Amino acid sequence: MDKAALEKMLIEVVYNVFSTTFFSLVEECPDPPCEECDDIYHGRIEFNNGEWGTLDVVISRDFAKNVTIDFLGKTEDDPIEESEIADVCGEITNIVGGDISTKLSDITGEYWKLSIPKVERKNQCPPLHFEDPNHITVFFQNINEDKFIVHLAVRREI
Repeated sequence: MDKAALEKMLIEVVYNVFSTTFFSLVEECPDPPCEECDDIYHGRIEFNNGEWGTLDVVISRDFAKNVTIDFLGKTEDDPIEESEIADVCGEITNIVGGDISTKLSDITGEYWKLSIPKVERKNQCPPLHFEDPNHITVFFQNINEDKFIVHLAVRREI
């Protein structure tokens, strides 16, 4: 599978996951969300203990909080625990990673085992090798222009 096809698959998975599970319409955006990388949640999943690749999802705290409110059926005035936001970010990472894993398993005929998602709140964007030609980074935003990053690194031939 070439890089363009892999990127198209990633974009379709992210659109589907956000629209069907997290009640958010998202679209690609051309600019990196640098201004929103000072308070973020970083979710990460590894494929086959990281040997076959990784998936990173970097979401601004504001966007993560809004998705959590919608996902849990809360209102803006309801208290939101940081652990709830981290859990929802873990679910986003897990569902996107699971869909990617299933699609890659279908293509390769091999099982792409997922790790448990790890989520950390950080004050800066993690190093994701944006310029590496073997990695795919797609920037997304919702209708409020809250931005997030999905980064896929595949380390084996598919």
